[in-house]
Amino acid sequence: LGLSVFISGAPQGIARIGNVLTYTISYHNRSGIALRDVNIKAEFVGEIFDFGTLTTDAKLNTFTNTLIWDETTTPSLKLLEPNDQGRVTAAIGLKRSFPISRMNDKNFALHFTAHIESPSVPYYLQTDTITATTKVVTKLAGLVYIDAQVLYRDASSGILNLGTLPPTVGRPTQYTVHWVIRNHATDIQDTKISAYLPQGVRWTGMVKSNIDSVPLYDEATRDITWNIEYIPATKGVVSVPIEGIFQIEVLPT
Repeated sequence: LGLSVFISGAPQGIARIGNVLTYTISYHNRSGIALRDVNIKAEFVGEIFDFGTLTTDAKLNTFTNTLIWDETTTPSLKLLEPNDQGRVTAAIGLKRSFPISRMNDKNFALHFTAHIESPSVPYYLQTDTITATTKVVTKLAGLVYIDAQVLYRDASSGILNLGTLPPTVGRPTQYTVHWVIRNHATDIQDTKISAYLPQGVRWTGMVKSNIDSVPLYDEATRDITWNIEYIPATKGVVSVPIEGIFQIEVLPT
């Protein structure tokens, strides 16, 4: 028996939360005999599957998250002649957020196992059934949120902003900019965050962060760049987020 699984909705084998995945199970009777009462089962394993979105003509065992195709769902499975081929499908959505509650909730994956069997057995096999099984594992991409905030009154940062509010033409006003990073599900390395200061906005040199690197300013290009070597999974989700703070001065014209 030939059995294979194709997945659409996960380019390069990597899915993202909120995606819809379509699993196509293809089967081929290569046994040389007719196979009767063929049964196909498929099992989903993974916390990210949203079974409320499942679309399929298979029967679903909700206790084991297993799909079953047989002659009642797919009449052609009653009898597969030699070299007969076919396919069955199931589409399922992924949850829109990661179920993270602990620091080690990371590296989520989607496991799908397909199994086909028939009680018809070629004479040359010493077994009660003829079967085939295939397994597919799909990785999940992580998710990083960067929240940018601009504040005038910001006593908690320890940086004093001077100037008028609302801003006045010809008079400078200072603000603190906060970059707050929350990382879900996967460890990430060599992260680079950047921004550009337009004319009329000045870097004051006041800068801090809660890690061992800070945002840096290039006077020649007017670029602000923050290079972060490593951000662990769940940082900012079940622990304090990474935060960089710097002060700018705006001169309205």
